[in-house]
Amino acid sequence: MSTEPKNIPLKNAQGGRPPKDEDAKRSVRLSTYVTEAEGRALKMKLRVIDKSVSDFIRELVLGKEIGLSVRPSVVKKLRADIGRAMGNINQIARKVNQGTVRDLEETDLEEIYDFLGDKLDQLDQL
Repeated sequence: MSTEPKNIPLKNAQGGRPPKDEDAKRSVRLSTYVTEAEGRALKMKLRVIDKSVSDFIRELVLGKEIGLSVRPSVVKKLRADIGRAMGNINQIARKVNQGTVRDLEETDLEEIYDFLGDKLDQLDQL
């Protein structure tokens, strides 16, 4: 005689998740249009706070505290990018002061300026 328990099916047993209460079902879909700039800003903000659009809107509508904790990896990357740009600026300043720069292109400085401006904008959105 075997001592293993037998798998006896329960009468009318249903597997899976129990049904939700009608008030708990999310059945209303919301949608909206935004500009390209608004979409980029929203995506950046959501990436930083690590939330989905749905979670963000639910918390906003329900008046919950929206956790605006910034992920350390985002800050670390921004700091590294700004540090590299500052290093480039220091190298240019050193060469200008030594008199070894003959053809300093304005476009080079504009490129660094634009890069730093983008990074500062990202920091402002945090």
